Amino acid sequence: MRNASRFLAAVALAAASLAFVPAPASAFQEGLDVEPDTANRLVAAGPCAPVATDACAHDLTVTWDPATGTGEDATVAFEILSGPSDTDGNADMVPVDARDVECTIDAEEKCTVSWSSTTAGKDDVIAWVETDMLPGRLEADNSEPVGQDASDMDSTDRFEVSWLTGVLNLDPEAPEQAPGTPQAITAELKSVPATGSTDPAVPLVGNIDVEIIAGPGQNSNSAGPDLTCDTAPETGQCELTVNSTVAGKTGIRGWVDLNEDDQVPGEADGTEGRDETTQAGTPTEPDLTDLVEINWVAGATAPRIDVEPENAQQTVGQEITFTVTSTSATGPQGTVNVAAQVAPGGANSGKTARCLTSAAGSCTLSYTGTNPGTDTLVVAVDANGNGLPNEADAGEAVATPGTKAEPDETDVVQVVWNAAKTAKAKCKNVKGSSKDEKLRGKGGCDKITGKGGDDVLTGRGGDDILSGGPGKDVCAGGPGDDKYRGCEKIKGKGEKK
Repeated sequence: MRNASRFLAAVALAAASLAFVPAPASAFQEGLDVEPDTANRLVAAGPCAPVATDACAHDLTVTWDPATGTGEDATVAFEILSGPSDTDGNADMVPVDARDVECTIDAEEKCTVSWSSTTAGKDDVIAWVETDMLPGRLEADNSEPVGQDASDMDSTDRFEVSWLTGVLNLDPEAPEQAPGTPQAITAELKSVPATGSTDPAVPLVGNIDVEIIAGPGQNSNSAGPDLTCDTAPETGQCELTVNSTVAGKTGIRGWVDLNEDDQVPGEADGTEGRDETTQAGTPTEPDLTDLVEINWVAGATAPRIDVEPENAQQTVGQEITFTVTSTSATGPQGTVNVAAQVAPGGANSGKTARCLTSAAGSCTLSYTGTNPGTDTLVVAVDANGNGLPNEADAGEAVATPGTKAEPDETDVVQVVWNAAKTAKAKCKNVKGSSKDEKLRGKGGCDKITGKGGDDVLTGRGGDDILSGGPGKDVCAGGPGDDKYRGCEKIKGKGEKK
């Protein structure tokens, strides 16, 4: 399976044989470890089936590195305890053939197993080194939790695979470009949270095929898809580049090639239109097919952007927002990827933001400063879709054009971040009565007020106000800028009124 997502498991055993019970920790050099402990995978819909031999199943690679000798010919077994891929329901340890999948270590001390699911859900899987070859999971540590790393030094590991429904999006949807200038298209494959779920969409791995179905470039590759790329596990994205030497509109259809056979139309939804709201196709949205159209216009210029405000101020810890306006030779330019980054040397150097312009040609960029000082924010059309303004005009500065005539695909703005003001402490009130009393502050800003009687008013730390009343009151200030009013005797520094 080309470029398949792979799990990696490392197994290290001593030469001593195992019989019916898990081996002690000391017998292993590293233990059995399956990574990642939790994985997200695309539901294998369409022509796929949940069998180990299916082309679009997901591989799991096992490596056994014994402390002595070779791991060749050892068996690693896997049981799907529960989840959509559990076809036998054998979750408890009973003396029957509980192994859903197994593999034999080869001369390179590796082996692979595969399975897929046509149903969304989560597989709970246990893996163990099998030596007695008897039915059941007698050698597995059935109490091991998901996520236990190799530090437990045993021959068992447990992990989870989440099978998620996905959606494919191609962006920008309707860019305008000059013939001879490459146009980047970003493919993004992410999960679709269930209705009512608060779970965020997560990136998914998939092989994306693209076919030019109309206009310039059509049938450029009759043997397979015109373009292909694999989405990255960290972002769920990959990039494709299309070009044309003539004017016209190029229609593009992209889809997830589940079985990676490079066939056209393959698993694509051939009934879907570019506007899914009026022509959703089968299956209905969200699905694993998307269409975009590039308008090649002679004399067209790259999208030009303007960012406002050009100079701004904000308080550290608060969010600052800028409005981006994108235009082309023919008017407002929608579906333009815009990326921004604080230039090196700024108070918040490296901070990034990105947005996609609407049909009206506008979008907003926001970020939050964590340090006081000045930021220079470089904003540019993100032609390669990597979320960074790599294509910016390097010579451009705030209110100063660069090497390209303005307006161009770059703009630079400035933000001054002011330190947050410390709120002034609210003074606490300490009031006496008509008796002789000793009144003490609580620390901080205190207002200590004597009433009747001969009182002793004592401030503590902070800027206190000590106010005597009727009687012979003694006021004793503490550290801080204290003020005294109506005191017969004063002890301490401060201002007398």
